[in-house]
Amino acid sequence: MDAYLKSLYNYKILSKEEEYDAMVKLKSTPVDSKEYRKILDTIVKSNLRYVVSFAKNYMSKAVEFDDLVAEGNMGLLKGIQDYNPDKKIKGITYFKWWIFQRIILYKSHNSYNMRLPINIINDGLKLTRLITDNKENFEDGVSEEYLAEKLNITVEKVKEIMNYM
Repeated sequence: MDAYLKSLYNYKILSKEEEYDAMVKLKSTPVDSKEYRKILDTIVKSNLRYVVSFAKNYMSKAVEFDDLVAEGNMGLLKGIQDYNPDKKIKGITYFKWWIFQRIILYKSHNSYNMRLPINIINDGLKLTRLITDNKENFEDGVSEEYLAEKLNITVEKVKEIMNYM
């Protein structure tokens, strides 16, 4: 995995214009051609650092980091496949939702002894992030009332989510 992570810095991140040109070319090239594979490879490699960055946010003891990266890469491919270059937005802005979706689904199916609904997992991630971000602001820890207020949910709901996490 270390070699893989180091190799990511060998790939150039495409500018918005370069990415747009590559995506337009990709969409107009036959899928079974060598040119398509070459263009796809360029786009994928230019976005792999983002996948690793996103996967780091969802690491835990329950799932392996390299599995999260692999799932994120699958999301990246799905995002590239569905991306519409005519929208003229940076690709990663669109791809990240596919990457997050694959990572979250993988984590939800593999990190718990029982499967939890995805909304409970998402709420748990928000809760964990909020606690981590505010930990140093409170000497005795972040109160359940504060968390409920910030997440716009009830204190009972905060307690329920914390029981799962």
